[in-house]
Amino acid sequence: MTKFQSLARRTKASNAKYAQMSRAEKRVTIAKDVIKAIAAEQIIPTHGDYFSLSSYSYYPDDQASLQDLLPTLPACNVCAKGAILICGVARQNKVTYGQADDWGTYHGARLSRVLGGVFSPTQLSLIEEAFEDARDANGEETNATMTKIMKNIVKNGGTFKPIWTENAGWEF
Repeated sequence: MTKFQSLARRTKASNAKYAQMSRAEKRVTIAKDVIKAIAAEQIIPTHGDYFSLSSYSYYPDDQASLQDLLPTLPACNVCAKGAILICGVARQNKVTYGQADDWGTYHGARLSRVLGGVFSPTQLSLIEEAFEDARDANGEETNATMTKIMKNIVKNGGTFKPIWTENAGWEF
């Protein structure tokens, strides 16, 4: 059993409801999915790593649907945008494994389009900037940072609203 099997089962069962949600509700749902995936160690928040498998002994077909592959994947290292991609694709499939693995192509505008405009390019950039600016070598801190970002999205009805201070940096 892989780390993604429960994510795939959980999301598949509620995808019909997800399709009927507003964009803000979808952002909240994806943020909650990211929090659950972190807690279940399905994704590993990692600075500077858009999307990579934690086990290099697994090489899926580049043309395979990422959504179909999720139940078979080992845990993966992701940045904030990578976490949103994985949990968003679990909800609506629009990406092959090869496309997801090509991190350089997922700037905010393209990722926004792949996710059906659920997150704006500006919001994705802000989320990513806040996560990457909070660099910490301690994995627990990285998990906590991404969780705080996602909780901010949930708390604010689907919009990331951080506060920047010169002394403390990003506050969520």
